[in-house]
Amino acid sequence: MRFKELVVTGVLLLTGAGSVSAKREPAVVQIVIDKAAFAPLKKALTVGDVVEWVNNDVVDHTATEKVAEKANGWDAVVRVGRKVRVEMKKPGTIDYVCRFHPNMTGQIEVRAK
Repeated sequence: MRFKELVVTGVLLLTGAGSVSAKREPAVVQIVIDKAAFAPLKKALTVGDVVEWVNNDVVDHTATEKVAEKANGWDAVVRVGRKVRVEMKKPGTIDYVCRFHPNMTGQIEVRAK
């Protein structure tokens, strides 16, 4: 009986049957705010990933989706020296802006899983 158990176990391992597939951990993508600019200006990621804005500037900023009712609908205030994280929940191209400084813009491309 022991031999049959080993053969069955070997077949299951070789075919991948009975294995647990590893889930992809969400990535944390950092966007730095400095000298009244977002860097990088454009970034691509996947649904479920997290964007982390880091404010290295001398004034407060926001990261605000331009069309709030579309896609994720977020508006994050990023204080001087602080970080803010937002999970990307839906696929699409998202243009964002700093509400305090409308000349500051960026874009995130969120791909489906």
